[in-house]
Amino acid sequence: MAIAEGYHQKWQARAKVNLDLLITGRREDGYHLLDSLVIFPDVGDDIFLAPSAELCLDIQGPFAEGLSRGEDNLVMRAARAIRQEGCPSVKIILQKNLPVASGIGGGSADAAATLRALNEYWQLNYSMEALSNIGVTLGADVPACLRQQHLRLYGVGDVLLPFDLQDDLWIVLVNPGDTLSTPAVFRAWGQMGQAFRHRQPAGSNVAHIPSSIEFDLNSLIQAIEKSGNMLTPAACRLYPDIEGVVQTISQQSECLYAGMSGSGATCFGLFADVAAAQRAVTHLHRASPAWWVQAAQVEKNL
Repeated sequence: MAIAEGYHQKWQARAKVNLDLLITGRREDGYHLLDSLVIFPDVGDDIFLAPSAELCLDIQGPFAEGLSRGEDNLVMRAARAIRQEGCPSVKIILQKNLPVASGIGGGSADAAATLRALNEYWQLNYSMEALSNIGVTLGADVPACLRQQHLRLYGVGDVLLPFDLQDDLWIVLVNPGDTLSTPAVFRAWGQMGQAFRHRQPAGSNVAHIPSSIEFDLNSLIQAIEKSGNMLTPAACRLYPDIEGVVQTISQQSECLYAGMSGSGATCFGLFADVAAAQRAVTHLHRASPAWWVQAAQVEKNL
């Protein structure tokens, strides 16, 4: 799509992919405690800005249909949250490239990109810490999406520990075309009676988590194979096709690991190079033309 002339620069709202996900506990207020390795590949929605007579939102792109353009949209909530007296009105256009409610942080990433865009556009000069304090009022994932760097996410998303990749990596994202409610998946998980699990020995706390983490390709694959995504069985109970999607990805030549991101339904495969990833995209498109399939680079230096 050609963006209308006059729009300001583009701010990317990268997909947030949970390579693994451990549920380590639950607070008294009902929030689950998590431990997850999160990456931000080079694929996502886009935010554009332009002067306007009023603060407003337009949504375009392949996944725009059915999305609210009103005050309840996270993009508009982010704009209201950061706006100060005297800031001129602006039109925000959201190019919706990612599937909705698909476990890759779309709404939170859009809100985070809006905060970054308006902080620059309105010359507010908020620090990352200040933006995060605003972002957490919009959603637990927004502070992580503000950073758009590979992270170990801990607790309720309030502890973010960057990690480094020694090798470039390619990811193939696959969504079978259905949406899953995150609360519904967590409820299903609770009904299955599974025990909490820890990456660290049981009883350890955040003080024992190393302040810096580095992975080469082999150690990253070993780490996520060991931990997995604890929500996958619950998501499969609600949407059984997910199991077949993961299996189909895993059968692609040179796939290093296949799994489900977050609460689903988007699944992923990891590949060492672009050629292998593109071959997988071609084969997956042929096998299931209705699926959304996208390859993207995971840069080692974000």
